[in-house]
Amino acid sequence: MPWSYIINTNRYYASLNNSTDGQMPLPDGQFSNTKKMVFVLVIGETARSDNFSLYGYPKNTNPKLQQTPNLLVFKNTQSCTTYTTGSLACMLSHTEKVANFEALPTYLARHGADVIWRTNNWGEPAIDVSSYVKASDLRSSCQGEGCRLDEALLTNLIETIESSTKQKIFIVLHTKGSHGPSYYSRYTASFNQFKPVCRDEEISKCTSQELINAYDNTILYTDHFLATLIAKLESLQSIPSAMMYISDHGESLGEQGLYLHGTPYSFAPDYQKTSPFCYGLQIRCNRISK
Repeated sequence: MPWSYIINTNRYYASLNNSTDGQMPLPDGQFSNTKKMVFVLVIGETARSDNFSLYGYPKNTNPKLQQTPNLLVFKNTQSCTTYTTGSLACMLSHTEKVANFEALPTYLARHGADVIWRTNNWGEPAIDVSSYVKASDLRSSCQGEGCRLDEALLTNLIETIESSTKQKIFIVLHTKGSHGPSYYSRYTASFNQFKPVCRDEEISKCTSQELINAYDNTILYTDHFLATLIAKLESLQSIPSAMMYISDHGESLGEQGLYLHGTPYSFAPDYQKTSPFCYGLQIRCNRISK
């Protein structure tokens, strides 16, 4: 929609000047134990739960995650906003009403955790972390076709975890996910399973099925990305780990004449608000009951 380009361009340039100066610290806390453990937060982009087979979508867009044990899938999750910067600020805040407090990564780093932010996107709030790495800086060490996409974020991930001298490791992988309008460019050729696909930047010119097929292929690739991450974490021999995935917001695919996202929240359709949310608990540790 026209306002999306104007508003999000302003948000993008505002995000470039983010600083933690003046942020208020949250009350001090302490870790309950000194055992080494890692938690990976994957922030998706523009993924809506309606197109996840984990939520009952008839097309099998999550073949690998559906076979993953110890995966909790939470229903009825809604984003705080319909745009990236607002949603990230909200999900990393201690309260739904975002104020000028330090974000979760800053809080954890201040308490001695090794906080690693890897991004193939933009829009995070002002944060202080141990390591901030762009996907473009990882690609020279990455191998495979997926290196031009989100899979670059997984480059040397296990080596990074094992070499950390900290006992608590918090990693954020901020993906490009299903961001449009060029959905067809968000996955490798092997995930072009649903055909035909829309390859026009002006997506309203595509048929509804072409547009949905291209979008569903991005969800299929996200399924692969998350399953690959889980497999890597399972390779850790002595470090307990967990993975959480949640998308920043959803997407409109032509319903009610709307496309993409960024529609003002008060009258945005649920397609732009419903976000997939899953949690891989205690990988290579004791199993738990749902």
